[in-house]
Parts: sequence; structure tokens; C-alpha cells
Amino acid sequence: MSISDYKVIVGIDFGTTHSGFAYTHTKNKEKEIFTHTDWQDYAGRFKVPTVLLYDDDLKSVQSWGFSALAKRPKRKKVIDKKPVELFKLHLGKMSNKPPLPNGLDYKKAITDYLHEFGKVVKNKIDDCWKVNFFTQVLLIFTIPADFDDNEILIMRECIFKAGLLKDQYSRNLRFITESDAGAIYCMGSLKEHNFPVGENFMMVDCGDGSVDLTTRQLLEGETLSEIIERSGGYCGGNFVDQEFLKFLESKVGANAISQVRENHYGHLQYVVQEFVRLVKMKFTGDPSEFEGTELELDDICPVIKQYCKKEYFDKLNEDDWYITLKFDDVKKMFDPIVKKIIKLIYTQLHLINNNCLAILMVGKFSESKYLQSRIKQEFSSKVKLITIPPQPVVAIMKGAVDFGLNCGNLKFFCVFFQKIK
Repeated sequence: MSISDYKVIVGIDFGTTHSGFAYTHTKNKEKEIFTHTDWQDYAGRFKVPTVLLYDDDLKSVQSWGFSALAKRPKRKKVIDKKPVELFKLHLGKMSNKPPLPNGLDYKKAITDYLHEFGKVVKNKIDDCWKVNFFTQVLLIFTIPADFDDNEILIMRECIFKAGLLKDQYSRNLRFITESDAGAIYCMGSLKEHNFPVGENFMMVDCGDGSVDLTTRQLLEGETLSEIIERSGGYCGGNFVDQEFLKFLESKVGANAISQVRENHYGHLQYVVQEFVRLVKMKFTGDPSEFEGTELELDDICPVIKQYCKKEYFDKLNEDDWYITLKFDDVKKMFDPIVKKIIKLIYTQLHLINNNCLAILMVGKFSESKYLQSRIKQEFSSKVKLITIPPQPVVAIMKGAVDFGLNCGNLKFFCVFFQKIK
């Protein structure tokens, strides 16, 4: 089948911690690519958590996404079930894979999640256009760059069993690496800045879990070539959240955090989400713009009180269960993570002898104003252009759609496999 046989292209970013999709009609004259932003009770979110909550037998999914993760606080001392997370990591080559509940196979978890996720995809496409999903919709799934043929086959099997394909080997499914999809999306920014042919640019994909760097050269005919192997590390935005939990632990005690994590996991995630909403996404690194934030534990996580030992309980009781986050507290949460990202960029620049004209930041954590300012401060004298494309969190899924629209162009299809020695 050629691209002309499809009416709709859907780019799916099935991520380790969050997932999302973008879509367009092939006859869209403006070539506008849309992003789904209506997830369960959360409107305006580009992605939904890659999380499942099963019944006691681990056979049926009780809830998924936002509804399976963060729970609004209750004062009742009820033990919550722990959701299943990070199951996608079992598909890769990671040595220390996070444990899954006994009796749950990772393929089942991936299939179950994609089944629930796929319902949203199908409903959205059906709302927009009356097409045959199995014959007129081309699915482009993004995958990590290190996935081998066997892992891609497993993904295809799970996608089929999830009900997104009529036949397991259907040509209505294609794959593209996350880094390639991001690079395609960045082409728009390169055009806007009149980026010259023959020059190199670095894409820094700052996700929730990992940060991945790839350096490419712009060639004639709007094609790209990867000039060195990708690099990266585990220093994404979630690690700032982990630093916040360490700070919280210093206020309530290790026992309290451990017990809430074990028995009321959704409540702990609710506290983290409040931190992200009130503090993390607003932090710029400028003291004059910082407003001290108070978190009322009695409101956002009342169950924590029962687990606080006396020395912590008495102090918090004196403070009416308010915890104050000052500027230096928040900066200390960011700095270890930001320093690792800066080190990764320096390493990549060294490998190409500092021959880089631009740095483009994509991924959810790239929306952090503090991370943006630190990278600009560190590299503006070394790299001419440092830019963040619009909505960096959707770069991968929108790049996947763009790839799908150009699948009929053999040159565009093959260029990403070139290497310059």
C-alpha cells in the first residue's frame, strides 16, 4: 500500500512513563497535525500516564492512566492497591528491570495498556472522520533507538492483540525511532531559522525518565544524516520529583514515606503532582520570581500523619502540617539533574569537536524554564542557536505523523540510516 491508500495518519508515542498520540488526515491541505489532549478527567494534557491498575487476580484492568495513579486524598485508613508501572522497560535491554507483580507477564501489561489507550485513539479518529480504522488508518509507533528486530516483533504482537490491527503483519503499522521522529519535527524550527545546509545540530530529548542526545547534519533536499552515535542517561524530569521526595522525607521521616508508598501509593503520587503543578513547572531559577510555596499535608496527604514518628509528628503539628519550600530547597532539587544533562551535552560536543551550530530541546522536561535558562547560560557562547520548538512535549508523536505523511518519499524514508564516518 502507498501513502495515497491511507486517509488518516496516527503517530503514537508509547512511553515508559507517559504516552500520547497525534493525528492528521492525508488530504489536509494545511498539513496541520493535531494532538489529543483530552485524557479522562484531565483536559489540556498532551500525555497520559503509562500505568495500569488490575483486579486482585491480575486478569482485568480496573483503571488506567491518570485514574490509576494519583488518588485524591482520603482520611480513611484504607490500604490502596499499587498500580503497575514501568512495564515497557521489560521489553528493552535494561539489566535491572523493575519488578512486576507475581503472575503478570510484561507482554500482557503492554497489550492491556495499548487496548485501553487504543480505545481513545479509535474514538477520536471516528469522531473526526468516518473511515475504516483497519484499512484506512496508518499507525506510526515510535520506539527506542536500541530496539532490535525481536523487540519490534513483540511490539507488533502486542499492538495486534490490543485490537489496533486486523492482522498481526498488517502494513497499516510502521515504526520509527524516537530520535528520528524528533529530528523530523525539528526540521520546522531549522527552516524558521534558515539553518544552512552542511551544518550540524544537536537534538536534546529531555523526557521524564531519560535524556537522549543525537547530532545530525542537514543535507541537500531537506534530508538529515546522523554523524555520531546517540548518547544519553537517566536524568529526566522524574528525577527532580525524586529529589522532592527526599526533601519530603527529611520533614516526615523515612518510615512515613516508605509506608505511604507501600500502602497508599496513589496518595503519594498526588503529593508529587501537586509539587509539579505548584512548584516544578513554575521554577525559573530567578529568586525575584520565586514565591515560597506551602504544602498542607493535612489536606493533600492526610494518611501520612499515622506513619510519622514522634519527633517528626510533634514538629509538623506545631507547623499545622504545613511544609514550606524555599528557593534554595527547590534549586537543590533541580541542580543535580541539570548538571548531568549539561555534562551529557559537553560530552556530545567534544565528540564532534564542538562543530555544532544549534541545540534543539524537545521532550516534556524541556518545558522547564530553569533547565532552558541553564543550558542557554552554559552553551550560548559555544553554540550559535539554542531553541525550544513549540510544544516540545509533542515533538516525537508529531514527528511520527510527519514521517507517515512522507512514507511515499523513498529519499525521506531512508535518509536517517546514513552515517558520516
